[in-house]
Amino acid sequence: MGPEPSAPVPVEIRLTGVSKTFTGARGHVPVLSPMDLTVAGGSTLALVGPSGCGKSTLLRIAAGLESSDTGTVALGGDSPDILRARGALAVAFQEDALLPWRTLQGNVALGRRLARLPGDTGLVRDLIARVGLAGFEGHRPGALSGGMRQRAAIARCLATGPQVLLLDEPFGAVDELTRRRLNLDLPPLWQQTNATVLMVTHSVSEAVLLSDRVVVLSNRPASVVADISVALDRPRTAKMLSTADFRSTIARVEQALAQAETSALAAQ
Repeated sequence: MGPEPSAPVPVEIRLTGVSKTFTGARGHVPVLSPMDLTVAGGSTLALVGPSGCGKSTLLRIAAGLESSDTGTVALGGDSPDILRARGALAVAFQEDALLPWRTLQGNVALGRRLARLPGDTGLVRDLIARVGLAGFEGHRPGALSGGMRQRAAIARCLATGPQVLLLDEPFGAVDELTRRRLNLDLPPLWQQTNATVLMVTHSVSEAVLLSDRVVVLSNRPASVVADISVALDRPRTAKMLSTADFRSTIARVEQALAQAETSALAAQ
């Protein structure tokens, strides 16, 4: 018997000098100031900031779905397009984007098919169970609630075992109880493959619970206000929610957010 195949090397996300301005009926609207951002391979970084500050735009640029005006994006030295083509990059948006004519199981399996990976019914069914949808494999999206569809979309992203996972408010459509459970149950799945995760969330507690770093952005044009390390052991557990370290980290993030909002008001 030959040696076990080596695990993929964790992929670093590196954005250098990235900026973005939108042009429309209101003229030029700067969204992102020139920004440098690095996510260490195998780690999770959460972006928080005021609504409309450019968090989702930054995520789309990292995914290669939006072009930047300046700067570069490198995922382990490759472009986002290259990683996406081999199924190593997955993106979950606020919208589930499930195909209405495919069953839930068919939608989750589609991620592997598009990445030209062999089918794995056992993995697909396990992911469906992990997101709390066992028993609904044969249902089509129209028969599912919005929260159920969102959980299916997350399972589809994880089906390829991505090396880079980009999450834009992925739990925003689910109820609070389910959101808390997914916050605890899903990270071990992407940590098994040493995935590098960049996520956008409006929930400070979610950002702290899931991430190794929380980056706070200012109002637009967004710039980095604070870069806060999260010193909590893994795996993260429900008990951590009541620890002093958890509460103090939340307080630091909230203070940075308050400063960002105060600065924005002063600039008006």
